[in-house]
Amino acid sequence: MIGPFLQAPLSEEDLARLASERRERAEGVIDFIALIGLIYSMVRADYLLVGIIGAYLATNLTVLLYRRFGARRTAVEVRIRPRRAFPDQVLELRATLVNRKRLPLPWVRLGLSLPRQAEVEDLESTRSPHSLRLSLPLTVGGRSSVTRRVRMRISSRGLYRLGSSELTVVDPLGLHATASTVRTEGQALIYPRLLPLDAQLRQSLPVGDRRGRS
Repeated sequence: MIGPFLQAPLSEEDLARLASERRERAEGVIDFIALIGLIYSMVRADYLLVGIIGAYLATNLTVLLYRRFGARRTAVEVRIRPRRAFPDQVLELRATLVNRKRLPLPWVRLGLSLPRQAEVEDLESTRSPHSLRLSLPLTVGGRSSVTRRVRMRISSRGLYRLGSSELTVVDPLGLHATASTVRTEGQALIYPRLLPLDAQLRQSLPVGDRRGRS
């Protein structure tokens, strides 16, 4: 039997999950105490204290609602049109966020990982050695969808695939953000660049029919 001091160290994800669970338990205890205080202030008819504690509980309830259900029943679809193009041809990237629940999502950020060779028009982006990071602010109502279109160009030939996207849902009060990784499958094939024939080469070619040797 392995003793408690010989167990493998926890990963960063496990530590973050444990910290989140402890924070939620502590918040639950505080909310329970606040609920008791609300009942006590209502019995004492202390309406000022009722308003303060009620606003606190309503804020925490809103944050908890979006923390638990904000990112659920959502889908992200990213496509590049046309899928085949020539260098420096304008491509349209279509990012669609689908919300299948009644809960509206007023503040959403969709982080896209584009090819490093891409050039985006009229939007701020962050370039790294491996990709081009693009953040799109979105707002979508309950049981609806929203689509953002981005124009971009790629100057080098090759087959380019989109990396994983990050969906961040923020509660209406801006107090808590929930991030999740979304897999996207958009891709584009860029053909080699077409170059004109050299003028001297064209002049050296014979004009008209040339009789071959018999």
